[in-house]
Amino acid sequence: TPNPYLGQVVAITSSKGGSGKSTVAITLGTYLAHSSINSVKEGLEERPLKVIIVDLDVRDGQIGFITGSSKPTIVNLLLKGIEKETVEETVVHSSRLKCDLLLAPKKPRVSEDTPPEFYVELLQKLRYMYDYIILDTSVNYLDPLLEKVAYPTADQIIFVSDIVINSVFSMTRWIQEVINPKEQGGMGIQKRKIGIVVNKTLADVNMSGERIAQAALGLPVITAIPSNPKLIAHAANMQSMEIVLQHPAIAHSIRKLAKAIAQPKYKLSDNLT
Repeated sequence: TPNPYLGQVVAITSSKGGSGKSTVAITLGTYLAHSSINSVKEGLEERPLKVIIVDLDVRDGQIGFITGSSKPTIVNLLLKGIEKETVEETVVHSSRLKCDLLLAPKKPRVSEDTPPEFYVELLQKLRYMYDYIILDTSVNYLDPLLEKVAYPTADQIIFVSDIVINSVFSMTRWIQEVINPKEQGGMGIQKRKIGIVVNKTLADVNMSGERIAQAALGLPVITAIPSNPKLIAHAANMQSMEIVLQHPAIAHSIRKLAKAIAQPKYKLSDNLT
């Protein structure tokens, strides 16, 4: 049967904690969902996008904390099997974000017993239930869920770096590790799937766009998101991440990312509800 949904998997990843990867995953999902509601109102599209954010960081899942949700978790699917009905009873719907969330287990030990094949099957099922499946992944790029699930399965991979020099060097190393052919010890992921997001940008910190572009080894830098730690902390502590998108400069930079991901498959409105 033809898939009624776009079924696109987008992996948000980084090689260093603190880059803002989870924030990017949540604000991107929120932007896609909210903007697509306006796409329908404006006659650009016939229906809004169905978006789910999957916490694939099974050692240190942040999505539940940031959104104020704690259960059910993916463990429910481990126990009951991956069917449309069990997925529907396991996802948490956020009326503020207009997205569904699939939370990581609370105990990392549970994750160690979960084979990558479980997640491969899960993503296959989600492709037939959602337009965009956004994966918030681990920063440990030797995590088997990255090499065996997230990177090969994703239609697009968004690497998030901040502007501190060790993050930028770490990005170069990650790119080489991921795109080098398997016979050379890399993961053999196609370059065309990968884009870079520079997060927490600040002026006058001796990290130019040119330096970042060089470190990206020819991969496209899709957007730069301005630093606003106070707003991000406030939104996370309020467990209302959608308020981040009320900041015009941040909304503008996330819009660029959302459009890079959605178009030409879906026409996004420039407005947020």
